[in-house]
Amino acid sequence: MASTFTTNLNLELQGTGDNSGTWGGVLNSNVFQIIDNVLGGVQTLSLSSSNVALNTTQSQNNFIKLTGTLLANVDVTFPAIGRTYFVLNGTTGNFTVTLKCAGGGTSAVIPQGRGGFIILDAVNVNLDTGPQMPAGAVTAFAMSTVPTGWLECDGSAVSRTTYLALFRAIGTT
Repeated sequence: MASTFTTNLNLELQGTGDNSGTWGGVLNSNVFQIIDNVLGGVQTLSLSSSNVALNTTQSQNNFIKLTGTLLANVDVTFPAIGRTYFVLNGTTGNFTVTLKCAGGGTSAVIPQGRGGFIILDAVNVNLDTGPQMPAGAVTAFAMSTVPTGWLECDGSAVSRTTYLALFRAIGTT
């Protein structure tokens, strides 16, 4: 009987009688290695200006590391499966990476220098970047420049519309 494959991770389901009396190469090559990738594999994608659709082998890895200098906005499309990944956006350049699902639902953007878990439900990309600092929070950084997404707390006037969450939190204080 011919082997079949699982829906989400494409694990081979050995056909009845295949590799009779042994563990068999099918289990070693097509199940155990894939499970190892699912639990701890890293897939690095070097991006520049072309969209990328992850193939089956790439999408079996647990950790997706995005690198490269972006020359345009880039879409990374995941297969239409139910799966959780950790994605780290280590790209540079003045463009964004949008994470999409081949199922065609919602997408998500992970800012450069940030990472987060994405949860696919075969249609949508749901993003969880963990706890966020609330608007108006003040913290110290041991850096020569203000990190992306932060403002220097020096009393300068900033746009109420551009920084609406900050204005709602502290008003004109």
